[in-house]
Amino acid sequence: TTGMRVLVVGAGPSGLSAAYQLARASDAATTGMSAPLAARTLRVALPIYRLPREVLDAEIARVLDLVALTDHADARVANLSGGQVSRVSLAAALVGTPELLVLDEPTVGLDPVLRRDLWAIFRRLATDGVTLLISSHVMDEAVRCDRLLLMRAGHMLADDTLDGVLALTGSPDVEHAFLALVDRAEGAAA
Repeated sequence: TTGMRVLVVGAGPSGLSAAYQLARASDAATTGMSAPLAARTLRVALPIYRLPREVLDAEIARVLDLVALTDHADARVANLSGGQVSRVSLAAALVGTPELLVLDEPTVGLDPVLRRDLWAIFRRLATDGVTLLISSHVMDEAVRCDRLLLMRAGHMLADDTLDGVLALTGSPDVEHAFLALVDRAEGAAA
């Protein structure tokens, strides 16, 4: 994605209350590529979440532990693997314990072990009460979500559980369901 504008109850990002903290895992979290992981990359998130300086070190340790990067706390981001860099971005998004986490294709292109581990983290976050909004064109990511909002060209095609979408379309899997919904929408528009 190239950009995002956030409006929550009519307020832009600078006007969000603590109850509506928003985190976005993105490449922006890794802009300090030559800096030590803890010292630069995660500290970038401090002003966003307005955390007091005295809790910053504990917060960085917490998020590094959550994404299993504690052993790499002092590594330079440029020396990390692609999967570890993805976890740095996720860690930056988790600073401040957001109630809403927006993830754009969070596991696309990652190896199967890392994908499994990240989805376990996402499930744990959801269990702990964090709302995750995951945007992806990859159906194998979609089936891991509790609820699906299927869209095409800016139009909502379905808003349901996976079982509901499959039942609605009579399809064997979510990819075929999506295609059936697209065909229906295009047929209705013709």
